[in-house]
Amino acid sequence: MKNKKVTWDDVSAFIHGKNKNLIKKHYTAIGNYSQANGRSYFYAKCPFCNNDQKIYVWSFAGSGKRCEGCGAMFSWFGEAYHFKELNLESE
Repeated sequence: MKNKKVTWDDVSAFIHGKNKNLIKKHYTAIGNYSQANGRSYFYAKCPFCNNDQKIYVWSFAGSGKRCEGCGAMFSWFGEAYHFKELNLESE
């Protein structure tokens, strides 16, 4: 399970109380870089591995973003989801 990445199906099941294998933490958005032609982005600090993840706004709004460092899933609402077994930071 070490390489398994969080999916939106996992997150949906967690939200509806059917998946107890995830944890949710708030992430920190860093900067807001407005650019023309769909190139606007910001960085998010992953609450699980502390990776600074570059996120393009147009893509994020539709499908969220997965952390390149640990596979956590970032949602539009300031939350990140990760499997409990892979939590890299103590609670």
